[in-house]
Amino acid sequence: MFVLGTPTPDQNRRLWSALAAEGHPCPRFEALSTLDELRKHSGAMRDALHEIFRTRSAAWWEEWIHRHGLPGERVRTLAEAVDEEQLKHRPFLQPAQDGDPPVPVAAFGFAHDGPRRDRPAPGFGEHTAEILQELGHSAADIDRLRAEGAV
Repeated sequence: MFVLGTPTPDQNRRLWSALAAEGHPCPRFEALSTLDELRKHSGAMRDALHEIFRTRSAAWWEEWIHRHGLPGERVRTLAEAVDEEQLKHRPFLQPAQDGDPPVPVAAFGFAHDGPRRDRPAPGFGEHTAEILQELGHSAADIDRLRAEGAV
């Protein structure tokens, strides 16, 4: 899977022209020349692109998109993203505790201080009682909600 962004008539025309040269001609989409036309045909273009892009791997199409100067990238898994060289040089990820994979903190750095992870993420339902108490529920209310299977 990947993300492709060709929202302008010029980018759209270049996309469909390049696809035609690749053996996937769709002249009706290549001829669209206004933003209104692009919006009107966006569903049909999306369907056509879905079928075309299923013919090869996302990695192959990513390289093809870059070669044609079109904006787009393959969607990476968290493990792949963490391994990206560019990301290794930014203060975006923080080591997790207990052997978990690194976790994102912020997409930017701070001059002083900043966000940090100082404890593991809570387990499922770990803070339910605390939150319900903060919302004004009594211990009896919480017990009743648990008995009813609501929490």
